Amino acid sequence: RVDVTQQAVSLHLKVLESAGLVEARREGTRHLYAVKREGFRPVHDFVAEFWTEPLSSLKKTLEKK
Repeated sequence: RVDVTQQAVSLHLKVLESAGLVEARREGTRHLYAVKREGFRPVHDFVAEFWTEPLSSLKKTLEKK
């Protein structure tokens, strides 16, 4: 259990939805949220630019052991 109010969670989910990182849908009185993979493409591209080579090197090193 996390000590966060329902209102705080709702606010954060709205921010994520506005940023295009999650999508919301209603089922009756429930609001369901799902991650939008395409929303994370810019993050992926940014991280890949800096981490692809170091991670490949790490993988090769670990596979040798």
